[in-house]
Amino acid sequence: MLGDGRNFYRRQWLTRLAAREIRRLHDAGFYTLDMQETNLMLEAAGGELRVYFLDLEDFRAAWRVSWSRRLRNLVHLDRSIGRFASRSRRLRFLYSYLGSKPPRAEVRAVVRRLLHEKQRLDRRSGNGLDPAARQLGHEPIRPMQAATGKLQWRSRY
Repeated sequence: MLGDGRNFYRRQWLTRLAAREIRRLHDAGFYTLDMQETNLMLEAAGGELRVYFLDLEDFRAAWRVSWSRRLRNLVHLDRSIGRFASRSRRLRFLYSYLGSKPPRAEVRAVVRRLLHEKQRLDRRSGNGLDPAARQLGHEPIRPMQAATGKLQWRSRY
C-alpha cells in the first residue's frame, strides 16, 4: 500500500485517504480486532480511492469507539505496514488520521500512547518476555520445544 515504488505524491494521496477512511470507520462506531494491511483493499480509479475492509468477522460495532481501541487498531496496522513505510510516512498517516497536524505536545502525547499500547501488545503477543528479562539476556524456550510443555527460561550465554 505505502511502499509500492510509485511516486511520492501518489503514496501521500493513498496514505491520506486510507487514514481518513479508517478514521471514518472508527467515528461510525466500528473497529476490528485485528487491523492489518491484508484486511484493506484499495481501489484507485479516476482520482478517487475506495477502501474495502476485508475479514469482516473480526469487526465489532460500538456506540463509540474508545481511544484505546482506536490506538490498538493503529498499532496493529503499523505492525503490518510499518516495515514498508518510513517514520515520516507513518507520521503523515497519523496526521491524516487525526484530521490535521495538531500542536507538537498533542502529537507527542498520542505517539507516547501508541508506543505504550504497542509495548503492552508485545508483552501479550506470546514472546513471553518482559523488558527486564530481555535486558538480562534471557529468552523463552517455546512450549513446543520444552519437554514439559511449560515455558522455561534459559540464558543466551
